[in-house]
Amino acid sequence: MRRNRAQYGQSTTDVVLGNKSGKLEVVEFYDPRCQYCRKVLGDVDHLLGSEPDLRLVLKVIPVLGPNSVMDAQAIMAAGLQGKYVPFQKALMTDSSAPSAERIHRIAENLGLDADRLQKDMKSPAVTAALSKNVELAKAIDLEGTPTFIIGDREIIPGAASESDLKAALDRLRKATH
Repeated sequence: MRRNRAQYGQSTTDVVLGNKSGKLEVVEFYDPRCQYCRKVLGDVDHLLGSEPDLRLVLKVIPVLGPNSVMDAQAIMAAGLQGKYVPFQKALMTDSSAPSAERIHRIAENLGLDADRLQKDMKSPAVTAALSKNVELAKAIDLEGTPTFIIGDREIIPGAASESDLKAALDRLRKATH
């Protein structure tokens, strides 16, 4: 885990939420089609709101097939228009069948340039960012999504509850003081 530390949250393609210079760093690897990743979305949001020193790095990794790839590309492309998080939330809470039309509809509903989004989904920048995330996941032997890396001390695989994540942050807080 430590050998790849510089790749967590230091990449220009990473999405960092919360306190950008926060001392409590959590990296979440997620797949937008993963039901467990969808389940923890609200808990992670709540945690961000309740932990002022939390720096959350999101790493989207499409591991569940072609629909995951399409959704991950769309999320990254929305980020190029400054709407990563709103698009991610809208896409991951939408229960309709995966399709290009669905992505187009969500993009329009959020005020994105849907045609640009469709084009950006296949751009070298999006392709490279997703490849880097997948390579990093493989390098740390990631076994599934979601996976949370708490500082450089702890890995929590699976749909961790908000209380599990809070406890891990407490342990990290104690270890860094």
